[in-house]
Amino acid sequence: RTATFTVKITDVNDNAPVFGNSSYSGSVDENSAAGILVAQVSASDEDTGNNSVIRYSLSGDDGKFEINAFSGAIKTTDSKLDRENKPVFNLIATATDSGSPALQKDVVVTVTVLDKNDETPFFSQKVYEHTILETTTAGTSIFQPSAGDLDIGGNAELTYSLDADERFLINATTGLITLADKIVDPLSNRPLCHHKNPTEIFELFLNATDHGTPPLVGKSKLTLTVKDVNEDT
Repeated sequence: RTATFTVKITDVNDNAPVFGNSSYSGSVDENSAAGILVAQVSASDEDTGNNSVIRYSLSGDDGKFEINAFSGAIKTTDSKLDRENKPVFNLIATATDSGSPALQKDVVVTVTVLDKNDETPFFSQKVYEHTILETTTAGTSIFQPSAGDLDIGGNAELTYSLDADERFLINATTGLITLADKIVDPLSNRPLCHHKNPTEIFELFLNATDHGTPPLVGKSKLTLTVKDVNEDT
């Protein structure tokens, strides 16, 4: 006689989840609001039934990102991102199946924080002091302040300027200050300094403006002392 048997093979959880990519990447603006999609990971499992049901988790995020356990969508949290503090995050996304014992697989998700113009330019000193002689001729370079910006790209490019003072010029790119005209009394056309007044002080107000949108301005002051030269006999 012939007998027919039906054999049912029960799945054993012997396959770990597999991600669709060997790594993932994404980017997000600094200071972004919560809930901004940064990256999407996806994994599959060759097992069947409950052994193939995957849950996602995330580590290395410093509380800045979260992952949807079911979809694998990675989004920002309400913890603000600051590119100047940390420009790149290397997150670890983990896919874990629902077998017993559970199997899992990790993948690296690199998130780059993009710059926003949120840093004001700054001078190396809030107040500079410098001295020149009253005989300094027009066109002479007299001082060069230094400014910087913690942003990057165009947000960190600076243009220098002076608050109105026609006796001095500043190079918009380098910040080099030169004397536009000889230093004399505008009424007498004679030197400002003399034995009764051996020095004259000018206060120049400096600006460093970045190229961001909107632009931000850093300020400083140059106290310039003009000293008398004893040309009288």
